[in-house]
Amino acid sequence: MSTHLPHLDVGSGRQRGALTLFPVWVDAPSIPGIVWSASALEIGELPSASVGRLVVANHDARPALLLEGDVLAGGRQHRMAAASTLLPARKSMPIDVLCVEQGRWAGERTHHSTGRRASYAVRQGNLAGAERGGAQGEVWERVRRYDRAFQASPTSSMLDHLDRVDDEPVRRMSGQRGVIVGIGGRVIGMELFGSSRGLATRWDGLLRAAQLDARMAPAVRTTSHDAREFVRALGRTSLREGERAGLASTVRSDRGPLRATGIRGADLPGAPLLHLTAFDDSHPLLAAA
Repeated sequence: MSTHLPHLDVGSGRQRGALTLFPVWVDAPSIPGIVWSASALEIGELPSASVGRLVVANHDARPALLLEGDVLAGGRQHRMAAASTLLPARKSMPIDVLCVEQGRWAGERTHHSTGRRASYAVRQGNLAGAERGGAQGEVWERVRRYDRAFQASPTSSMLDHLDRVDDEPVRRMSGQRGVIVGIGGRVIGMELFGSSRGLATRWDGLLRAAQLDARMAPAVRTTSHDAREFVRALGRTSLREGERAGLASTVRSDRGPLRATGIRGADLPGAPLLHLTAFDDSHPLLAAA
């Protein structure tokens, strides 16, 4: 089964140094009945702790969404979700995760998510590394890039680098459900959400993650033409349905250097697209480690 994206409208870009952000509106109904905030989830180590697995419980009466790239702080080491999952109401399940803090294996058993997102470079390293059979190694190496470029983290923790970012905030636009991110004069990627509420729960996190990557690029504006060309190219692709992800299924597409991955509510009316991330794999910041 395959599907195409709904019509997307791209607004004017706002530049902050190397970073240019373009608001995106989606010509599709907003998706109701979903817990968008990952902070509502209970997340912890398995009884026998494992680097690559955690257990997540949804105590709400509605399905809850955990997204690929969500940062899960605490536990024996900080992790990020390796894939998106729509958790059934009042259920728990194990999930695949990736470590984003290589130098620590001690501490509490619980994790928390406050909407923080892993950087585009680290997240694309997860997806590209998985194709080569080495996602965790690729993620660690991309975190170490920040150690080499900036003040090193004592535990090689991506969260340490995110916490040091104190750039000027950028306000969301009314009704905005997505954002195209340009860094150093080129589009690096885009995120879309099934509702403006969904974007709101991750806005500060994805903004700070983009600001971290932008510190490694020249202060060049990305043009509106490039942002719209990115959307046009994405609109020519079809999304192939993949494996199950709780009450949802994954979708993905690869068209040259354009990589799109997301999740749709397979068990929800109309099987709507809940979230999509697209990358331009040819962007210099996304080069393999």
